[in-house]
Amino acid sequence: MRKFFIGIILIMVIMFTTGCSLFNQEDNRKPSERVQQPDNEQQKGNQNNNQQSDDKGSSDDNIGDSGETSKYSFLNKEQLSKGIFKGLNVETGLTMEQANERFGEPIETDYLQGGKYNLYELDDYKLLLFDVDEGYVKHVILYPKFDLKLKAIRDVLGQPEYEGLSDLYGNWSLVYYYGNYSFFIDGQTEDSNGNVSRFFLKEEY
Repeated sequence: MRKFFIGIILIMVIMFTTGCSLFNQEDNRKPSERVQQPDNEQQKGNQNNNQQSDDKGSSDDNIGDSGETSKYSFLNKEQLSKGIFKGLNVETGLTMEQANERFGEPIETDYLQGGKYNLYELDDYKLLLFDVDEGYVKHVILYPKFDLKLKAIRDVLGQPEYEGLSDLYGNWSLVYYYGNYSFFIDGQTEDSNGNVSRFFLKEEY
């Protein structure tokens, strides 16, 4: 019996000694290695947050040939040189009957700067088609229903052949030349980086 109690005491001493040794074991890792690392879920969350931060840099000003449905997709030099507003189903050379089939009956017919036009309502634009008297579309004017900066136009089409204050309206204007067409972009104010007032594609000859 005495030997039994002595055995139990020895076992308890050994267990106590081992526990203290483990408790006092020195952490030999460098301080940088002791920093708690995030688990996989936290790492994924950080990656998602970084992705969201990167996505904030994108905006609707990334305009141009991003797709046929884009409201800016007509800003295409090659198509404008053919009198075509890419993605809007608008082009010069259409008869007025064809234009009415595409856009419905005009909501207004009037004169502007000596030319007779039909006015149509599109989703993102007011559309003026000239020249009604000649029976086919010769010039096109688009009035955007949304804000678009002149700077965004330069970013897509490059520096214009001319820009400055318009003699006619006194607002800031950009002018590009594509084949037989002149392409005018008028601002709403005298600000060279203000919002666009209208796009005017004019057939010269």
